[in-house]
Amino acid sequence: MKKLNLEKRNHYIDMIRGISLISMILYHLFYDLVYVFNINIDFYRLNNVKPWQLSICITFILISGISFHFYKNHRKQGLIVFGLSLLISLITYIFIPEEAVKFGVLSLIGASIIIMDLLNKFLNKLNPYFGFVLFILLFLIFYNLPYGNLGISSIEILNIPDYIYKSKYLYPIGLPHEDFVSADYFPLFPWSFLFISGYFLGHILKRKNLLKPMGKNNIISAIGRHSLVVYLLHQPILYFGLFIIFEIIIRR
Repeated sequence: MKKLNLEKRNHYIDMIRGISLISMILYHLFYDLVYVFNINIDFYRLNNVKPWQLSICITFILISGISFHFYKNHRKQGLIVFGLSLLISLITYIFIPEEAVKFGVLSLIGASIIIMDLLNKFLNKLNPYFGFVLFILLFLIFYNLPYGNLGISSIEILNIPDYIYKSKYLYPIGLPHEDFVSADYFPLFPWSFLFISGYFLGHILKRKNLLKPMGKNNIISAIGRHSLVVYLLHQPILYFGLFIIFEIIIRR
């Protein structure tokens, strides 16, 4: 097995990813306690913790866009991530159909890597500062597309007709039908725009020589370095750990 050369890592990028993953694990821990095991925790209601959720999603996807610059084989990386997302969807369909994942964050990141592999030569010609601002704006404008309109915050630019959402197969691009339910949902529009803005942010950091190997290895950067494994395993470990505590130990 090829030994990983930690001296060639940017440990600061790994640390930011690691902090985001730790925050995600805590978020899902409280989610499982409240919505799976019915523990009353006053502060944890989805409306109350929406900013927390967004901070995790935005950081994780931006860092994924930045990390595009580290991949040697973009298409292979994208296919691996997307393939793992399909596996997660299949497992959740079989074992917890009421919590099935349809086009979750791994689907988004895998698809975005593949799309960026196709668009890289074109986007590489854009000024990275312009590209970053442009795609952040597109992300904000398209943020409410799955909910029926385009706009920024309360400023509505365009109301999308209901018939656009009738198909059961357009949810990956942000057009879910009225009965659509997914435990984790990150459609290409708007979230691929955030990934692409991370790609341009990576170019900006490159210009400032901030993507070079730097920093020191530590426990948080190690978590970030193994982000895919941590992401795949954290929910099953949380669920079964809590199941043992609440269903076997406490009820014994």
